[in-house]
Amino acid sequence: MDNLNNQQKAILDMISYAEGTAGVSKNGYDVTFNFYKIPNWDINYKLGHQDSGWKVTSGNITSTAAGRYQFLGFKWKEISKKILKINNAPFNRDNQNILGAALIDGRNKRQVLRKGKVIIPKPPSLDELSKDNFHLFLDSIAPEWASIPFSLNGGSGFFGKQNGKYTSDELYKIYEESLKKYIIRS
Repeated sequence: MDNLNNQQKAILDMISYAEGTAGVSKNGYDVTFNFYKIPNWDINYKLGHQDSGWKVTSGNITSTAAGRYQFLGFKWKEISKKILKINNAPFNRDNQNILGAALIDGRNKRQVLRKGKVIIPKPPSLDELSKDNFHLFLDSIAPEWASIPFSLNGGSGFFGKQNGKYTSDELYKIYEESLKKYIIRS
């Protein structure tokens, strides 16, 4: 995460916490949906299935979510090609951090986001985050991560059926704790 600023690192830590991957195995970088560990994962590892990444079924849910930020297979391939200019880039720590930050940045720069008839206002920049406006920031990234609460949906997930476990206030505390850790290291 050396090439990211303190706010980006803290947000990525918060997302990992919300996704449940923080501290799991190799800090989540090598896990899939339902915490299946990717065998032989290393810095050169590439997602397995040609079109969708890992497919894991648990109960009646099948997902391709993988890594610390639970990238869906198609999204990984799409953004690795767009941002890194590599078709299906290696699924290593650095690339996961870079592409996680790119997803945040892309969502955060949008003027408005429409969900049906609902218009989500432009979120605050990472430098302007506070407890009072953090829910607006979360609203901007909720379409990427099912674990993130969406305030305009009553605090459940953006897609409704996938509800996060945490409130905006709880995730702000995680963000603040992580940010302090990075500021002390700087």
